[in-house]
Amino acid sequence: IHGWGGDIDFWSRQLPVFEKNYRVIALDLPGFGKSAKPHDITYDLALFAKAVKAVIDDAQAASPVLIGHSMGYAIVLRFLSDYPGVARAIVDVDGSYFRLPDTEKGREAFQRSMSSFASTFAEGPGQRDSLLQFIESTFYGKTPDDVRRFVLGKFGALDGYVIANSMME
Repeated sequence: IHGWGGDIDFWSRQLPVFEKNYRVIALDLPGFGKSAKPHDITYDLALFAKAVKAVIDDAQAASPVLIGHSMGYAIVLRFLSDYPGVARAIVDVDGSYFRLPDTEKGREAFQRSMSSFASTFAEGPGQRDSLLQFIESTFYGKTPDDVRRFVLGKFGALDGYVIANSMME
């Protein structure tokens, strides 16, 4: 399951290796890659988990191992909550997990902080620049130039509504 702003192509280097020994199913989450990008739905973890479940059901995949990259890991966690007992195992690839503060005041501060961060990607004239600047900041010094170009190209082509909406949860 690809991360925020990604698509099936983000697994292009891993899929050929995994496919030698395993049945592999990858997908474009709603709003990303070649999937539809309607502007009248909410792109949240529940929608993404439901899409993953639909693909699993359609493929008749029994006891899958779910691999989630970045936001894909958050989707995996939501999937486990919504569909207990379906997945055999999970794999976290650079996923984020936030432990909520124990107090109401702490949770409110955390929510304000996350909302402020998400607002950086709100639709508008500066959205694309903010997005690409953020993505550029995630690269390490040894990130190969071809990978940088690939990722920045993908993020530069994202649907503004989808990218802003999917960051709000």
